[in-house]
Amino acid sequence: MSDYQLPSTFEEFSEARRNGFLKAKAIKDAGGKIAGVFCTFSPCEIFDAADIHTVGLCGTSDKTIGAAESELPKNLCPLIKSSYGFALTQKCPYTYFADILIGETTCDGKKKMYEMLSELKDMHVMQLPQGVDRPYAKQMWTSEIHYLIEVLEKKFGVTITDEKLRKACAVSVTANARLECVLWSYRNRFRRLPIQRICTMFWMVPISVLTVMSLLNPLKKWR
Repeated sequence: MSDYQLPSTFEEFSEARRNGFLKAKAIKDAGGKIAGVFCTFSPCEIFDAADIHTVGLCGTSDKTIGAAESELPKNLCPLIKSSYGFALTQKCPYTYFADILIGETTCDGKKKMYEMLSELKDMHVMQLPQGVDRPYAKQMWTSEIHYLIEVLEKKFGVTITDEKLRKACAVSVTANARLECVLWSYRNRFRRLPIQRICTMFWMVPISVLTVMSLLNPLKKWR
């Protein structure tokens, strides 16, 4: 069993942040793997099928922006600078302990951030089609999904099968259905959602489920 070290500044963090580091370290000490993702386009069901823990990494605090601006242009958006700053300062437990980071080409600013993050962590960038009206868009994204599977299988020594993907998709669909019930119950009772962002995230999450499920039939042909 490997002894994963905490950052030297661990004692300076708040209790909540320290707990995050300890939980991530426990996963690593137990032999688990962690993948950090930056966008809902990342097909988390594939990571579930590979028995890899996934965590979202987009920064939402301005406390690390100053550190990021020492290397990134100041005119980049705060989310990008915050995210990079957390990696640079080792203040995010999930970036710190992640075995691989998964990015996507949603904007030029993120592309630059991923380029620099690759010098700190193992980085895999998924190339998104820049328009659904292109005749090659679906095939391009399908190829990116298959390539991600190849990367994970090679890096972690796992085999991602159709059966594992179906089980992962079933769990994800069930979880989303339960979330929908909770949100609608809250809405019917209080006539509004507690946080608008939750509703937005709920509608975006199933994108990866549908994408992965659509690939199950041709997966064998790819292999």
